[in-house]
Amino acid sequence: MSFKEQVNAAVDTMKQDDSGNWQLPTDSELSEEVTYAATLEKRRRDTQSEFSRGQQALKVVEAENKKLTEGWAQETKLTTEQVAELDELKHTDPDGWRNKIDEYEGEARSRFAETRETITQEARVESETDYRTRVMAEFDEANPEISLTDEVITNDLPPRYLKSLEAGETTFDEFLVQAKDYLTKGKVMKTEPEVEELSLGKASGSSTPESRAVDEDARTSYKNETY
Repeated sequence: MSFKEQVNAAVDTMKQDDSGNWQLPTDSELSEEVTYAATLEKRRRDTQSEFSRGQQALKVVEAENKKLTEGWAQETKLTTEQVAELDELKHTDPDGWRNKIDEYEGEARSRFAETRETITQEARVESETDYRTRVMAEFDEANPEISLTDEVITNDLPPRYLKSLEAGETTFDEFLVQAKDYLTKGKVMKTEPEVEELSLGKASGSSTPESRAVDEDARTSYKNETY
């Protein structure tokens, strides 16, 4: 193996100790150069992963703010009839005019609160879909020898990988690492009950754990975007 391949292979074997530090197996017989390079590479990957999560969170906020601005304009717009009613009350019943304005504002706030929740979910789904598409493209480019299709995921990977991803216990990046490790090293895993109709396109989970509602919406969106 080339030096780069040795380093990547070493990184794949690193595990976290009780203190959260990444360590190579104690029985590894790696050279000092490979060990040092693997440690630096692991740190680089962790830093990139944290940066990606931060960028994804920022995109969620940006998308949400844009949609919220548009949504607020729609929710606070009065109908022609309401404008006419207020115009009449303003000149005939100042107190009734003020009360009616308060009523309309309260209704608008209530509608907007509901709209905001929907917008937040949509923004998260959009960001998650973009994130998965990018990460999957990077994975395919870095691992051309691995064909991670729905069929391979359903038939060849342990079902617990998808279960963990769907439950938000592992991120999408971690899922890809698990899949690569299993498919390339051919580890013998414990046989598990078959999970009905599980696929990468339908699995939820994210770079940061999301709500179940987001996961459900992300399933269809991700499959349409990626496959």
